[in-house]
Amino acid sequence: ADFARYLSWGPVTSIEESISFLSDTMFRRQLGDVAGWGLVKKQENRIIGICGFTNWDPESKKAEIGYALARDHWGQGYITEAVNQVIDYGFRSMELNRIEGMCDAEN
Repeated sequence: ADFARYLSWGPVTSIEESISFLSDTMFRRQLGDVAGWGLVKKQENRIIGICGFTNWDPESKKAEIGYALARDHWGQGYITEAVNQVIDYGFRSMELNRIEGMCDAEN
């Protein structure tokens, strides 16, 4: 998808790449570097995006928030809803005191 050019990990184009990406993400989560969630469209029971934290530093209590959403779901409030929940989780459950976000100016 065209939005993939803004992702730090690049597009996933095959089942094998999907499995590798998920395995890496699960491994990084066990290390405490990431905390992420799939965004599920309830009516269709399918994942339409992701939202979560990377570069989590428990010692300094900061993390970087990021998200991606399938283009056909843009502009419908899904990311706003997800980001609000993830930020709340970060401050309340992860005890973060700083949440950072970066974006490409063209995005």
